[in-house]
Amino acid sequence: MEKVLEAIFVIMRRIMVIIIICVLSGFRVVGAQTNAQDKKEIRGVVTDNTGAALPGVTVVVKGTHAGVITGSNGEYVINVQPNDQKLVFTLVGMKAVERDIEGQNQIDVVMAEDVIGLDEVVVTGYMTQKKADLTGSISLIDTKDLQKVSSPNVLKSLQGKIPGVFITTSGNPAEYVSIEIRGLTSTTASPPLLVIDGLPSQANLREINALDIESMQVLKDAASASIYGSRAAGGVILINTKQGKTGDLQVSYKGSMGINTYMGWQKPDLMNTEEYGRTIWQASVNDGLDPNEQTMLYNFDWDFVNGIPRLNNITNIEWLNAAQTLKASDTDWFDLLTQSGKHQNHQFAVSSGTEKTRQMFSLNYFEDNGAQIHTYLKRYSARLNTSYDLLNGRLKIGENLLISSTSFNGQNGIYRALVMPPIAPEYAIDGVSWGGCALESGMDEHRHVTMYQKLEKDNMSKRFKTIGSVFADLSLFKGFSLKTQYGLEYSTQDYRFIDFTWEQVGGQADLLNGVSNYYSKSTAWTWTNTANYNYSNDVHDINTVAGIEAYRFINEYFSATREQIVLENYDYAHISAATGNITATGLGAEETLLSYFGKVNYSLLNKYLLALTVRYDGSSKFPAANKFGFFPAISAGWRISGEPFMQAFDFISDLKLRASWGMNGNSNIPSNAINDRYDANYAATAYMIDGRKEGLMPSGYRLTHSGNPYVRWEATEQFDVGVDFGLFDQRLSGSFSAYRKTTDGMLYELTYVGTAGEGNAVWINAANMTNDGIELAITFRSPLNSVLNYTITGNMSANKNRIDDLPESVVYSYGGNGVGDNILGRPRRSIYGFVYDGLYQNQQEVDEGPEQNGKRVGGMKFKDLDGDGRITQAYDRTWIAIREPDLLLGLNTYLEYKGIDLNIFLQGVFGNQIYNDYKLLSDFYNTGVIAGRNHTRRLLDAWSPYNTSSTIPGLSIFSVNEETAMSTYFIESGSYLKLRNIELGYTLPSSVTKKFFVRNLRLYFMAENTLMICKRWGDNAFTGVDPEAAGDFTTTYDRPATFTFGVNATF
Repeated sequence: MEKVLEAIFVIMRRIMVIIIICVLSGFRVVGAQTNAQDKKEIRGVVTDNTGAALPGVTVVVKGTHAGVITGSNGEYVINVQPNDQKLVFTLVGMKAVERDIEGQNQIDVVMAEDVIGLDEVVVTGYMTQKKADLTGSISLIDTKDLQKVSSPNVLKSLQGKIPGVFITTSGNPAEYVSIEIRGLTSTTASPPLLVIDGLPSQANLREINALDIESMQVLKDAASASIYGSRAAGGVILINTKQGKTGDLQVSYKGSMGINTYMGWQKPDLMNTEEYGRTIWQASVNDGLDPNEQTMLYNFDWDFVNGIPRLNNITNIEWLNAAQTLKASDTDWFDLLTQSGKHQNHQFAVSSGTEKTRQMFSLNYFEDNGAQIHTYLKRYSARLNTSYDLLNGRLKIGENLLISSTSFNGQNGIYRALVMPPIAPEYAIDGVSWGGCALESGMDEHRHVTMYQKLEKDNMSKRFKTIGSVFADLSLFKGFSLKTQYGLEYSTQDYRFIDFTWEQVGGQADLLNGVSNYYSKSTAWTWTNTANYNYSNDVHDINTVAGIEAYRFINEYFSATREQIVLENYDYAHISAATGNITATGLGAEETLLSYFGKVNYSLLNKYLLALTVRYDGSSKFPAANKFGFFPAISAGWRISGEPFMQAFDFISDLKLRASWGMNGNSNIPSNAINDRYDANYAATAYMIDGRKEGLMPSGYRLTHSGNPYVRWEATEQFDVGVDFGLFDQRLSGSFSAYRKTTDGMLYELTYVGTAGEGNAVWINAANMTNDGIELAITFRSPLNSVLNYTITGNMSANKNRIDDLPESVVYSYGGNGVGDNILGRPRRSIYGFVYDGLYQNQQEVDEGPEQNGKRVGGMKFKDLDGDGRITQAYDRTWIAIREPDLLLGLNTYLEYKGIDLNIFLQGVFGNQIYNDYKLLSDFYNTGVIAGRNHTRRLLDAWSPYNTSSTIPGLSIFSVNEETAMSTYFIESGSYLKLRNIELGYTLPSSVTKKFFVRNLRLYFMAENTLMICKRWGDNAFTGVDPEAAGDFTTTYDRPATFTFGVNATF
């Protein structure tokens, strides 16, 4: 490690010396030119095709950083050198314009609207490129989507809007968001690489203020992402934040307030107290038991009619305890747990600039109170960036700084609310003492729903994040520049939780308290040095970059827990204030990465496009023989619309074919995976060798993990072909892509059988996996200068995943029966289980059915797949479902008429099958460790002698039939269509706002997640609450509906 770091610093010092020499040389060269030749001043006005002035147009001397911004009247003044040849005029949404300087003192320009921004310059990784010249698969995010923020994580607002990108979220204000680009890339959960203002980052996007984001691009294919090499197998997300611009001082405010709440369709239909008692009666009589002997909570009046049990009347007891302090209730625990949580977002920003300096500063406060009580997130953030043009625009220096402080409480009481018996009250009759279950009445030890939420309301986690970078960009001569950027990311996370004592009137109590402390810090620095060269004429256009990058990450953490504190108060309860047993642990990790990279983009006649990329990464995570990985890529494009033979097809305004091939890597393993790891954990290694039980016992070290000196990079190879098109002057535009992505040698943590001894887990390269998919995005726009403006954008994507190769060591690690049936050739997210074959309707069917543990009338039966007359785990299970969706859809409609705008976004997921664990509560009576759980009203329709047509198994006090084992009974459709967002806004006329010194003022109302359609019919009908959360509904913080009112003002 020390040798690697020493080599990095030697190389970096040499590069810095070269840069300093070049900077000093630049001073001399520029100084000589300035003294020898006089500058010339050029003036002009920039307008659109209607004659209206265009403010904010960037006017740059081509091949340099020297530039200005047009003022409010479209006018500009720029100083040029005699050897400067062209001025370039750019503005987002307009076609770029170039004008010759020679012999000109006045250059007026008329800019035409570019509907899809083919001339728009986008960041593609260490360099920029015109959108029209892209040969890879890159999705550009509409800036309007970045502003639709009622969540601290901007990814939530992009769900369903990017083809090939699958985003899953929850309603927890702590914002746990996952994202996959073009399917599952690795079993080690290789997430996309996040790059903020050119700096690769470990940040969680909940820590980044979305209102500070200027643009976002998603690099999906290997050719686009390979410039980032070993960290790009899962794709790359490029984020560029807003920068200061030349022009008048601008002050803006963006604010919003709203609520998070569960609508009717988002709530489980739980049983009340009377219905809860009826299920106890039904389960008892189904098992041939007297229900009055099975519970002390109810009195049942029942008899037999024609040999079939019948319930005549049911009454519950009035008091749950002998002291008569706990009264039987009819509690809606879900209602007590949930709330209409308020959220708010406020941002102030100041931006200004001159010809040589630009600066921007913003402050933001975000607060989100969840739909469960005492769950929340609060974030304070600030951003500052400045840039300066020196040496007549040849040297640009600047910095970006983000500071973010976040605190959150992400506790989740959903499972407790689902299973807590409704007969139990929240409080005792005094309204103060905790209620809950009464043990003396035979109730089990259910966890109180709201007690834990209220006791732990201040047990919050805190996270502090600083991301900063400084850069210098020197233009040595026309088209050639050197840039250095040093970035630092520093973050801390800590919490101090009190384990409170509590006592319930019903008999449950926890009288041992304590305090837990956790603190971690991580530091990551990245130093990037690049050389860029650009050359263009009427035939050729060449853009190149070559660079070297060093990265270092260090993390340390410490945690301790100690019992017994006198005062359960946060001002007092520290580790040193406690007096009981203490446990403590601490670890650290470090990794380094050294990278060399280069890329060449070439355009011939603006029609024939070629891009070559290489990256060579060395990581400290791998052994010397496998330390470096090589990641090349090549892509090409043909702009057919530029060919002479296409002139006859004047309705085709743009048509480009593209293809790419490339490789990316993944090193998502612990930093010490190649080494054996030992610890001296006293609790695990102490032993009474001499038989004495008092005092300290002899202890030693234990092996916790085995190293693998042969582990290597996980490599992902991807081939992509596509077409980009525009018709009818770009009113109809879109793109189509097809890809194959193959991952070789997936990193996997293999755990051997217990006989191998402790610490036998080891990281290996195991299995290969392929993703095949297609993506389509289409946009239809209104004509230019239309009174009614509209944009309709749709996207779809489909991905198929499969395991291609299974080494013997992991042949059953991904599923199967262990005796021949494995996952080879199937999707990674396949489900293995029994095949449900209906219910036993009578004793004859039970007697004639295959041998099955605990089979009964009204119980489930499984198919005997091997025909041996027995139902066994080894031979009667098969592959029963695939969780991957067949199709992802998104449809966004934007309308604008005389300042009134309406936006509607629909998102759909289709063809996936899910394991609905919610059925464990809705369809089965007594399957958990804790007895007497509540259920949904669906259970009232279970099989009984009176209801033999039901498909829900008959209720039973016992669970002996393996009915809760994985089977097709739990497999349901996961398809859904949701109204993700509907927004109505109004922008006041400038003639009104300018009277109040307001440049722009917009008011809006937004509703999110308010409507859902899912498959409620057929054999695989979804029976739960929300298929998006199914599979883990009993522990998932389901996403609520959100309503927001906001205002955007610029002064």
